[in-house]
Amino acid sequence: MRPCLQFCLIYVWRLFFYSNEGAEPIHVHAQKAGMECKYWLLIEEVEIREAFSFNLSPGAKKKLRRLYTSILTWSLNHGIIMLINNIMIATHNIESLTFDQNFMCLQVDGKEFRILLNKVSQKLDAASEIQRNLFTFSPSGYGIHWPLIDEDLSIDFLLEVALTNQEKQCGKQYCVKIACNVN
Repeated sequence: MRPCLQFCLIYVWRLFFYSNEGAEPIHVHAQKAGMECKYWLLIEEVEIREAFSFNLSPGAKKKLRRLYTSILTWSLNHGIIMLINNIMIATHNIESLTFDQNFMCLQVDGKEFRILLNKVSQKLDAASEIQRNLFTFSPSGYGIHWPLIDEDLSIDFLLEVALTNQEKQCGKQYCVKIACNVN
């Protein structure tokens, strides 16, 4: 996840608004007690479309759609939102996350990735050990949140960076796994 605005807490939901994630349209993530969802705010269609939801009741979906409709209407009336193209995301099985000096060691979907922190986040790169190690995985496996430094990264983004760097290092698409030191 790239820069976002953590808008507010409404109905005890944490809302995250994203407007600059490459080919994705403007979207909102919401999290609350083991529930998570992502909705796209499609400006040209004046439509709100569910990208995914995890553990949401029909009542929770209805309440969030109503909230998003109000936000979309207000944003359009105030000229705040710009349109970005559409792409679907996938959720992941995040198994573990550790740090080894300036590297993030991420086990996801049965594979291990070693990612340079300065390639994915200036905040994480500059963070203390305590700040780095206090994180939560989103319930659906979409991303990781570091509350002490207010940083959010999607797993898709982290995997894209990891695979791009492996290709550069190895000169081919697949690379031998580089193990992280576990203290």
